[in-house]
Amino acid sequence: MSSLIAAGETFDGTWPYTAHYGEAAGFRQHYVDEGPQDPEHTLVLLHGEPTWGYLWRHLIGALSQRNRVIVPDHMGFGKSATPSDRTYLAGEHVDNLDTFPKRSKPGTRTTWTLPWSIFRTQQST
Repeated sequence: MSSLIAAGETFDGTWPYTAHYGEAAGFRQHYVDEGPQDPEHTLVLLHGEPTWGYLWRHLIGALSQRNRVIVPDHMGFGKSATPSDRTYLAGEHVDNLDTFPKRSKPGTRTTWTLPWSIFRTQQST
């Protein structure tokens, strides 16, 4: 099970972010984790289909100056693995995000956003 894009690919320097990986959902999931690791606010920037985290490349740097910015790639997109035994239905992507390791400290506000301007903010406990 591999991804279509190599971990070190920077696309001529337009993607300068360190590749991080987790396996909580049973596949190798790529994500970006930039900014302070002990912030008051964490932003989780999600992509839609058929895009990947590269969609947020122009905002990650600016947003990570004051916030922790996490940008996961959905299963089968970007630098995440493409397992052959999955359905790739929307519900499965949601389930994968539920297991995604967010590691926010208690009291941290986390805002989840999609490219369609849908926001959800939650308080860590």
